[in-house]
Amino acid sequence: MRAEHCAGEEQESSPGLPQGSFGPRADHGPGPGPSQQHREWHHWLGRGVVRLWTLPNTLLGLVCLPLALATGGGAQWVRGVCEIYGGAVTWLLRRVVPLQGGARALTLGHVILGRDRRALALCREHEHVHVRQYERWGPLFIPLYLGWSVWLGLRGRSAYLDNPFEREAYDAVPELLAEDERWLA
Repeated sequence: MRAEHCAGEEQESSPGLPQGSFGPRADHGPGPGPSQQHREWHHWLGRGVVRLWTLPNTLLGLVCLPLALATGGGAQWVRGVCEIYGGAVTWLLRRVVPLQGGARALTLGHVILGRDRRALALCREHEHVHVRQYERWGPLFIPLYLGWSVWLGLRGRSAYLDNPFEREAYDAVPELLAEDERWLA
């Protein structure tokens, strides 16, 4: 029986094992390593676990989808994230987010809310750092973020710009920080 090796060379495979199997050979020597199919399966399994971990926050963001669509807004799928913009979302970001002038964009799990497509394009890299933070912290992200903001505010510092979650996001896109400092001034 012949099987394709990851590098494309043909190799003997053991009877009874599926093609592309991996791990130690019968002689306990090193095997060819994980097959491409196995790596893809692990990737999708891992992504599924991450999606479940962030699901409560993502669902909170998805509540805005019908609101946006019913009020003239839109949605798009970019880099594995649902971006919702315009309509009622614009109003929410301007009026409900407790920042002077509101927010241009806000992330909830795997959903990024934006005032419009231009705001999403401008803030996308920054907001994707928040997506990764949600993936790391899951349902703990919002309480941790708010806790830091309250703590910093009580200490006389900026509850937004000094928040460690925002610092990490701005470190990834430093040119956005100067613009946002003007935006929030």
